[in-house]
Amino acid sequence: MAARNDVEYYYNKLEKESNEIKGTPIEEMQEVVNIFIDYGLTSKEIDPVMEVFQNNPKQWVNFMVRNELELSKPYQGRALDSGITVAISYLISGFIPLFPYIFVKIPYNALLISIIVTFIALVIFGYVKAKVVDSNVWKSICNVVLISGLAAGIAFIIGKLIA
Repeated sequence: MAARNDVEYYYNKLEKESNEIKGTPIEEMQEVVNIFIDYGLTSKEIDPVMEVFQNNPKQWVNFMVRNELELSKPYQGRALDSGITVAISYLISGFIPLFPYIFVKIPYNALLISIIVTFIALVIFGYVKAKVVDSNVWKSICNVVLISGLAAGIAFIIGKLIA
């Protein structure tokens, strides 16, 4: 749903920007000039670009969406990719804490092993996450373990209260 919402949001903004420039002389679009001024261009350098935009409104709209609204055209297959990724992630991450219960007959022992195995998995995930996003390893590990551990603890308590 998030990926579909991103696509819908992008195209709504594209349409809104397109309607905004319809019938508006390029000379009155100070926001375009301001973007170029922010990049250090002079009026003399900006004028030819403004002329090109005047003759090509589609490129003008794309420029404004990209530079004023800071939106990129979303990848159309993202919804399916995201859905598959989330499904696989849930299956794997859900199986890790349940794995010990398959092989250990005493529930209390399975719980202890489950906590240890899950903790190790979260540490590994925090480490990999830090390497992928190029952030501090210890901070990433602590965040992942703390947040996920808190969520797991709350889920466990709720399960105990319901059962």
